[in-house]
Amino acid sequence: MGFDLSGIKPTSEEGHYFRANVWYWRPIWAFVRQQFPDLLTLKQIQGGEYNDGTVIDAKQATKIGNYIIDNVTEIAEGIDDYEKQRKADKEKDPDNFGASYPMNLELMLEFASFCKNSGGFEIW
Repeated sequence: MGFDLSGIKPTSEEGHYFRANVWYWRPIWAFVRQQFPDLLTLKQIQGGEYNDGTVIDAKQATKIGNYIIDNVTEIAEGIDDYEKQRKADKEKDPDNFGASYPMNLELMLEFASFCKNSGGFEIW
């Protein structure tokens, strides 16, 4: 299972489509929720956890994409810290389901580029 994001009014090829499997999507969406608690509505925040067509408008998408790109150094450090902790948690308790969700800087940057060029998007 994965999350397929479709650009609403893409301005480039990068803004047409983004996909992440469920294991990678959940940390990306958790990052968005954490960094932008006032940008999204409760319905959008909850909708990002499901494949139900939740819409993120162009202004919101651009803000998310710009933030990631403008703060890439700090985000990379945060991802490194997250991954160290996740791996330690998984080693300590192999049954720790929560430690099964990896983060990846390359995928985060693909998401940022998609956001910036999507003209808003739908989450399927």
